[in-house]
Amino acid sequence: MIIIHSSNISNELKNKLNNFILENFDKSRIDDYEYFVYCKDKGIIIGFVCLYYINNHLSINQLCVHHNFRNKGIATSILNFVKKIYINSHLILYIDKNKYSTDYLHKFYLNYGFKDMINPDNLSYDCENEILMEF
Repeated sequence: MIIIHSSNISNELKNKLNNFILENFDKSRIDDYEYFVYCKDKGIIIGFVCLYYINNHLSINQLCVHHNFRNKGIATSILNFVKKIYINSHLILYIDKNKYSTDYLHKFYLNYGFKDMINPDNLSYDCENEILMEF
């Protein structure tokens, strides 16, 4: 397993990552992201997360792992890599409250060490539809 960090990706890789996102999410916002961290196994993308800065906070977005590789520590490995690379960054993430996976994701991030963010400063945040978390 190889984890790769990039701020500049080819159109071909961008299309592959976009397709991977769309297999796991309703929509992709790949053009909004500044950094990409993805995990490959035998040349196949098996995990992925997008990152961008919002007012000095590094936002983690669309973390996903291929369904054949879930529950094997891939998401945790990707998050560990992000923490190591961005050691001085304040990490945040949003979880949609209206999805079937909301409770699972919230518990996963709490177990990882994220905390619910109570008073966000200068962040757009819809507390009725989102959970905002920080690390």
